[in-house]
Amino acid sequence: QYTWLYAAGATCFVLVGLLDWMRYCDIFNVFMILAGLAGVTSAMSDTSFEADIWDCISVHMYLLEAVNLLHREHEYEGHPMFRLGDVCFLGGCILDVMISYFSLAGFDDIWLIYVGLTSAILWVLCSLVDVSAEIYFLRKHTAEIDGGEGSVASSIFCY
Repeated sequence: QYTWLYAAGATCFVLVGLLDWMRYCDIFNVFMILAGLAGVTSAMSDTSFEADIWDCISVHMYLLEAVNLLHREHEYEGHPMFRLGDVCFLGGCILDVMISYFSLAGFDDIWLIYVGLTSAILWVLCSLVDVSAEIYFLRKHTAEIDGGEGSVASSIFCY
């Protein structure tokens, strides 16, 4: 069951990468797509060592995406909240890269579980902060465009 959950989560990251690529018109969003694809491959791997290798590739791609996010210019209201989400994403990525190296080296101590839990908390915080900031931004932008009477879809554009 964990394998299918991991594959489903990685597939969602492929979708997020595609949507961000269309939204921000930034070729560097390919890192998120590749990270998701490597994650799906990791979930479907036959051996745990093969899964660890694909997971290592995946977390490095997420780390490249995190660096891309930190260099992106957010020129809209809610910028500090998006930056907070980006920093949480970067922190989770760094911890995941560390865990990946230790897993490949054969470590399986209890402290790795705590590091993994901390990483998971940072990823959840990232998603909660980003979704909250995005909802706020889209509602405010929609209200500015047509006095609050339009749909959210009318306010989507490349930044």
